[in-house]
Amino acid sequence: MNDKTKPATIKEVAQLAGVAPSTVSLVLNNSDKVREGTRQKVLQAVKKLNYVPNNFAVSLRQSHYICLGALVPDLYNPFYLEIIKGLREQCNMAGYPIYVVETKNSLEEEKKQISYLRSIKVNSYVFIGTGDDDEDLAQNLLANPNNRVCYADKYDSTGTIPHVVIDNYRAAFDAMECLIHHGCDNIYYITQKIMSTPVVKRMDGVIDAMKKHGLYQENKIVIANDVLLGKLESGYYAMNSILAQDRPTGVMASSDYLAIGMKRALSEHGLKIPDDISMIGFDNIDISRFTVPSLTTVNQPREQMGALAFSLVTDRDAIFTPANNCFVLRHDFIIRESVQNRNT
Repeated sequence: MNDKTKPATIKEVAQLAGVAPSTVSLVLNNSDKVREGTRQKVLQAVKKLNYVPNNFAVSLRQSHYICLGALVPDLYNPFYLEIIKGLREQCNMAGYPIYVVETKNSLEEEKKQISYLRSIKVNSYVFIGTGDDDEDLAQNLLANPNNRVCYADKYDSTGTIPHVVIDNYRAAFDAMECLIHHGCDNIYYITQKIMSTPVVKRMDGVIDAMKKHGLYQENKIVIANDVLLGKLESGYYAMNSILAQDRPTGVMASSDYLAIGMKRALSEHGLKIPDDISMIGFDNIDISRFTVPSLTTVNQPREQMGALAFSLVTDRDAIFTPANNCFVLRHDFIIRESVQNRNT
């Protein structure tokens, strides 16, 4: 009856049980419309044929069908992976499939990946840290009333897309003031080249903190070329370019990855952290607490970001407006060994 090299079909289960395929569906969906004797015959047939329902096909016919797609710029960046972890855990608990794709900071690649996600019936999209040039893509997805879109570590300027962020401006402002209050008076800030809105807000916070204390100079803001190079390498070369002409008392980076690359350059120049120079990173990726010395940094609640993004993108009844579409999570300032008080 059944080719054992192929999965059994619902028709084969119905034939073995002596019922209609629709009756098999009723049994599998725990309907009370089926008599107990018939139910047992169907369940025995299911067991004998080792039948596995195609839940994907079933859910496509049901109004509650949800399938998530997560878009990230870099699948090797642990910051993004932690957000995906929070998202995936919620999907697993709810029984929703999730697909994760990499956009490589390319709008064309992002278009290609969205086309793929649409082809496999994804209807809930989470954009994680993607560039500001993809708003049209998100709006095109929203043109389908069955789709939902949410941002994580990314801001919305249209007022229609819920987004989960921290207060990037305040976090960077406070981190820079930490260096200043610890006696650093010659401070450089190294930032990544791709200026997404979170990165711009961090830079604004840094500059305003510097201006508040009379320490701002335009050349103290250095842009690392993390487009051609990885973040570790770009931090390394950016720090080398600073050391070729100056010796800072403090440095801050827009990400922990940049900071770790910078530490290598400082070590090669014979400078010790924090004895000769204090350093602060941003993101609190796991490796930051295992570097020597451990890195002072800003913690973003990454898994919480993913979990909240899941809630926002799966709430099919919510309506988002500029008044209620921004969800700001609390950040923490993690003081470790890389900052020293120079006032004593």
